[in-house]
Amino acid sequence: MLRASAKATNNKDLNLFAVTKNDQASSGVRGGEALLAFAEAAVTRSERLPEVREALKEALGEQGLIEAAAVIGNFERMTRIADATGIPLDERNIEFTREVREILELGRFTSARLPSRSRHSS
Repeated sequence: MLRASAKATNNKDLNLFAVTKNDQASSGVRGGEALLAFAEAAVTRSERLPEVREALKEALGEQGLIEAAAVIGNFERMTRIADATGIPLDERNIEFTREVREILELGRFTSARLPSRSRHSS
């Protein structure tokens, strides 16, 4: 989805590796560093969450913070439901995401090796 959004907004500076390889280069997304720090702190339940939440609010405003929190919450919900029920990635999304999964080597993550997803990991 990020790749599709970048194409739709003509963002040629998008760096997907900023997400998966902890690349120090800019993601190419406005407020990217603050977004990455917030996502990491939220998912890991870090004690730094209050300070990175405030940094994100400063970078993107209150509405940006709210939207980022909503995306994280929705993603966590969908992923947990899919994992708990064993829902495999559907064929349409396998093809849609294949290139990005291979480039980012997402098969190295534990969730990609779950039985219901193992045939789709890269």
